[in-house]
Amino acid sequence: MQFPNAYKGIKKIFVGEILVLIAQVILVPIYIIALLGINGDELTEILETTAPQYLIVLILLAIGAGVFALISYILVIIGVVKATKDENSFKISLLGLFVGIAASIISAIFTGNSMVSAVCSTVSELASLASTFFIIQGIRSIAIKLEDDIMEMKGITIFKIFFFILLLSASTHFVSKAFNNSFGDVVNLILIIAGGILTVVQYILYISYLNKAKKMLEA
Repeated sequence: MQFPNAYKGIKKIFVGEILVLIAQVILVPIYIIALLGINGDELTEILETTAPQYLIVLILLAIGAGVFALISYILVIIGVVKATKDENSFKISLLGLFVGIAASIISAIFTGNSMVSAVCSTVSELASLASTFFIIQGIRSIAIKLEDDIMEMKGITIFKIFFFILLLSASTHFVSKAFNNSFGDVVNLILIIAGGILTVVQYILYISYLNKAKKMLEA
């Protein structure tokens, strides 16, 4: 095994990303409620008076998703730190992780300030994207050293998908701001659904790429 640290690191990143996927699946009911336009206060009031047991279930789902997300963050950070010992590209990914965590914490602290929260949320998303980008770049760099052209090209394909989804997300934000009418609402909903589907596809491809990277490094 030529890159033992990268192998152990990517293995931890892979497990961490699986936990992120589980957390997202757990949150599906909450996403659906948000998509229907029901805010947290309205939902709490409705469930408290009609079906308190469902309110408890939603709270437990949110807590469970949070626990999975926290564990995944820790695993990914440990994995990236380990992988940097064999490939420097992972170091920038580590910076992105720390910036994303800091932005998320600040966003949570200033929940009442919509401007600060929105800016920090955007920074967190971009930092997460940059972190993922450089994890893939790190794998590609190792693939080049191992002369694995297939893994290198698959990394480029995932880059393109990530960029397209980023453009789609920006388009959704633009439409929601520029067209404050029924037409804008319909287009925005279509873009959100399309973005959601593509995000799932992107995530599956990313996890599959990490799994293939593990196998490549096992040889």
